[in-house]
Amino acid sequence: MTEKVDLVFNYGGKWVLSPQVVYITKLNETWHGYDVDLLSYIDICSEFIEKCGFRAVKQLLVIGPTGRYYLLEDDSSIRTLQSALFSQFSVLQLFVVDEGEATAVIPYICDLNKPYPAVPVEVATDCESNEEDEDQNEPIPSDYNSDELEVFRKEKNREINDKLDKFLELKKGMCFKDLKEAKRIVSFYSIVRNVALKVEKSDSTRLRYLCDTGCPFECLIFEDRKNQGFKIKTLNTKHSCGENAFKNRRATQEALAHYFKKKFQNNPKYSVNDMRKDLDDNFNLNVSYSKMKRVKRLVLEKLEGSYIDEFNKLEGYAQELRDSNPGTDVIINISREALEQGKRRFLRMYVCIQALKDGWKGGLRPFIGLDGTFLKGKCKGILLVAMGQDSVKHFYPLAWVVVDRETSRTWKWFIELLRNSLDLADGEGVTFMSDMHKVFPKAHHRWCARHIEANWSKAWKGVQMKKLLWWSAWCTYEEEFHDQLKVMGAVSKQAAKDLVWYPAQNWCRAYFDTVCKNHSCENNFTESFNKWILEARAKPIIKMLENIRIKLQRSKQAAQDVPVSAPQASQAESGSVFMPTPGFIVSSSQQSSQLVGPSNSKKIEKKPTGPLKSNRKIVADESEDEQHVSPSSAVADEDGGEHKSEDEQTILRPKAISEARTRLQAKKIQIRPTGTRRIGFKGDDNGVSIPTNMPYSPRKLAWKGKEAMTSNQLTVEKETRIGKLKAKKGKEATTSDQLTVEKEKRIGKLKAKRGGKK
Repeated sequence: MTEKVDLVFNYGGKWVLSPQVVYITKLNETWHGYDVDLLSYIDICSEFIEKCGFRAVKQLLVIGPTGRYYLLEDDSSIRTLQSALFSQFSVLQLFVVDEGEATAVIPYICDLNKPYPAVPVEVATDCESNEEDEDQNEPIPSDYNSDELEVFRKEKNREINDKLDKFLELKKGMCFKDLKEAKRIVSFYSIVRNVALKVEKSDSTRLRYLCDTGCPFECLIFEDRKNQGFKIKTLNTKHSCGENAFKNRRATQEALAHYFKKKFQNNPKYSVNDMRKDLDDNFNLNVSYSKMKRVKRLVLEKLEGSYIDEFNKLEGYAQELRDSNPGTDVIINISREALEQGKRRFLRMYVCIQALKDGWKGGLRPFIGLDGTFLKGKCKGILLVAMGQDSVKHFYPLAWVVVDRETSRTWKWFIELLRNSLDLADGEGVTFMSDMHKVFPKAHHRWCARHIEANWSKAWKGVQMKKLLWWSAWCTYEEEFHDQLKVMGAVSKQAAKDLVWYPAQNWCRAYFDTVCKNHSCENNFTESFNKWILEARAKPIIKMLENIRIKLQRSKQAAQDVPVSAPQASQAESGSVFMPTPGFIVSSSQQSSQLVGPSNSKKIEKKPTGPLKSNRKIVADESEDEQHVSPSSAVADEDGGEHKSEDEQTILRPKAISEARTRLQAKKIQIRPTGTRRIGFKGDDNGVSIPTNMPYSPRKLAWKGKEAMTSNQLTVEKETRIGKLKAKKGKEATTSDQLTVEKEKRIGKLKAKRGGKK
């Protein structure tokens, strides 16, 4: 199928419907080089109405490859027409039957590949033959030019390989489809021969190449006016320059793009350095790094489609997502400013697949992480994602959007759509992890400690300070968090104050809620998703979104296909291993029935199952009230007799007490605490806890980001400044009390003076 076609819009003519349908052409308008994938029934009809003056399109007709008229009714007929296009049929003659005109009776485009009805024809003729007609029908002589056929065969078998050995020779009379193909063949010849050629003359009908160093080489490619295409008219392949061109101007981007096309098909991760290395090894050719980057981008655009053309197909892709998974939310926004100018420009797109929504609502923990990452393709942008976690703590994507930039406006738009898709309402009972975004009024919000570290470390650098920050974030109870703050304050009090400026209930584990059953204080699982789609982020938008969808589908399918391991047999079924614990307590009767067996022997020896080896042997008498045992496993000897091993291994036995010491009596025993203080856990199933009695209070900010201060703090700061100024001038610094006493003395002196005068 061809990639580009010419569209000819015929209008202003007249239809003749009998004896056969014929259109008498008067005017036409041509679109050259139109992309086949962008053909649309609505766009063609709009062009006839807006530009050609038709009132309405009653019928849309096209001339097929057989020369007959065919009817187009919708986009499905356009797709049928696209499949019928090829190199010899690349011009579409389009016609319209206007409203009010008679309807043309013609076949539908789906009948394009159907055979014509067979018509019986008798073998006969009513013409007379003569000798001149017989002479014109003589067979082709056997001495036909076989050299020309051999040239045709070689040109057909000319394929691009690593060494380009099919392009070592140029032949006089060699034909080309157009000048573009001729330039590519001569460029391959120049590269593989390692000769530098320059273009002496170039226009629309001819192309002349000469050697760059003055050799007698000459190649003239001229338009073949008798036949179609171009051919080599003059050729002299003699070289006296030594054929050693380390830099070659014929190594153009187009020629190198054709050379590397197959390699990128086999290996999409083919790097620019590998491309340069292959050219150096195969042809001793040096090409700049920037040029090879342009070549790589050109190849990828040809293989994966144009980045810009992908945006024209977004509406169709969105509809396919909705049809394939009913209930899927796909929303596309177009720039309002561009619409005012009469243009359609992509702004942002939201995707939330119904299957992922059902999975999250069906029982996943109420925990959602929010993060964004850069797109690395030709059309830049930001990919914002909302991520959940499944039962094995793997990331579970919920929704993603493509936006132009990451701002509060785009985040608000994303969150509102996410609220509607997941029925979050005001977010009650859901925990959100983000880089200091507050998205729902009643939701629990956590801030990523990694982002806090990035901001806090701008003022407080060093490995030790980062270590103290993370130790503070990982604290599981409030007392430990206070201890870590004191340790940090011993290093720098201002660093501790700057750290607690970030609300501790948003990033410290000691204050997290217990609803979502997740103690993560960093947003690493969304960052791992960004790394997981690293290759897809460099592709065009539709291929990127489809790659993400396919990878998610395959990963979830692989998780479902993992076989579930069979449950292990219970101890009663396996029956041989007994695993005591340090707090294990059992009565003597139970011990004798469970471990000793029916025969009550006076001495019992047990053999450990672990790797412990010793020459000691522990022998237990039945008359003892209590037996102490280490927390290792022991094997019960059913026959009750002595079981001696060759290397005299340690014999272990579970702890036992007398029957008189009941469970109720054990509860009455007061357990003395061994710690120095009582630990109060702050986690709450109704929400996060607010830190109290912190060793360092956070600095509060007033208007314009200045530190807020009380009136007493302002007075103290004022006195401190006054004292410093007086100290500089040589005067003694005075406190507020001294100033008050001095003021009262002055007032007394003034009153005394006034009283004396009176």
